[in-house]
Amino acid sequence: MKHGPEGGKPEQVVAKIVDGQLSKWVKEICLLEQPWVKDDKKTIDALQQELVAKLGENIRVRRFVRFELGEGLEKKQDDFAAEVAKQAGLA
Repeated sequence: MKHGPEGGKPEQVVAKIVDGQLSKWVKEICLLEQPWVKDDKKTIDALQQELVAKLGENIRVRRFVRFELGEGLEKKQDDFAAEVAKQAGLA
């Protein structure tokens, strides 16, 4: 019996681990595979298909904006003492 590189596990098990990791990565990266923010039990693709059925028109995602948690929240660093001195005309 041959063993794979993952701690002596059989090659079939290693292949399944790799497939599982790739599947997880695709769901995180691909927009249509990601959960919808308002209902995480639906994917964006499922939502799109529901809208196609409801509207009777074929629709597709043409563009989107990606936001990252915490993005744009950098705190401005000010020197309070220098600001007070400047406003008081001392600097």
